[in-house]
Amino acid sequence: MGKYIDFALADRYYKEFALHTQRFILHPERLGALPDDPPLEWDSVQFLPGNDALVVRERGVYALIVSAAEGANAPRHGYVLYFGSTGQRARSRTLRHRYKDYVGEQKRPKRPAIYALLNKWRDCLYFHFAPIADQLVDVESVEERLNDSFIPPYSTLDFSAELRTAKGMWEKL
Repeated sequence: MGKYIDFALADRYYKEFALHTQRFILHPERLGALPDDPPLEWDSVQFLPGNDALVVRERGVYALIVSAAEGANAPRHGYVLYFGSTGQRARSRTLRHRYKDYVGEQKRPKRPAIYALLNKWRDCLYFHFAPIADQLVDVESVEERLNDSFIPPYSTLDFSAELRTAKGMWEKL
């Protein structure tokens, strides 16, 4: 005798899985061409409202990454959802300021896609950051090169012109 399907349960799983489905571009050649100048020293904190004090008061680049909790019985892994930078235009804006901005954005939807990102993966979201002290380094250029290498799904504008066009065409498929 075959297995019976609980359609109510199947519908619940379908909705749950649909909510957490995310399309990614994993392009080996682009990942292999990660920028190495300037050298970046990454640190991370779990994205929780009280963790802002653990983020440095410097300018730099950052990433929002979904990952299993540290110490979980799983190999190290993560999905880069977004790259950003801070401190290029407004030199007083720091990585800690940007972290606090996202904590606020988690409560009120200023940008719907970012609001969804911050809330869908609330329990497994990490804020990775790399300070860039050298004032001669263009942090927006570093952000663009990281975006061009990883092609994160929630980054939309901060790509090279070529990749922005290609990503826009792919997303319409």
